[in-house]
Amino acid sequence: MSATFDGNPAVAFATGSGRGHADRRLELAHFLAGYAADRHGLFFSSDRNGVMVACRSDHSGPALRTLLREIRLVFCAIGLRRLKRVLIRSARVNRLRASRGRHIHCWYIGVTNEARGSEAARELQHLLFDWADREALPVLAETTIMRNRRAYEFIGFLWYAEVVGGGMTTWLLVRNPSDSHNTI
Repeated sequence: MSATFDGNPAVAFATGSGRGHADRRLELAHFLAGYAADRHGLFFSSDRNGVMVACRSDHSGPALRTLLREIRLVFCAIGLRRLKRVLIRSARVNRLRASRGRHIHCWYIGVTNEARGSEAARELQHLLFDWADREALPVLAETTIMRNRRAYEFIGFLWYAEVVGGGMTTWLLVRNPSDSHNTI
């Protein structure tokens, strides 16, 4: 998963740069994978070059394990110097997301650089949309990369809000169930 973090401003914002950056990205990937697995929300493409973290908003994982994962995230990936700004941004995004009601939160979709343009992203998109349609739930996503925002919009997501801070813009998007199934 950490191999898909290249060029992501939100990852750089949370984990910083410089010495130890690769280890902090790996810790972030470890956190995301564990968090998602606890909520049955970790998915891989069949060729294992794509990964998706998507969880229902009304499903929570084991409270103690979640707390321990978050503590490890703070000390091993974010760091105390970045913690306040990361929490402020996260709270702003979470408030907007929560205002949308029950949903599937597509926290992350990534493919390795070698798999760009392959079927990996499409496979994960179809898995996500089929799930959302079966459950009759909207899918919420956010991105800090304009190219990704355009890709989300192309496949049926609509922009509904943005959060500006930390030198970047975070676009929040929604895809309602049974919207058209364009492909990436």
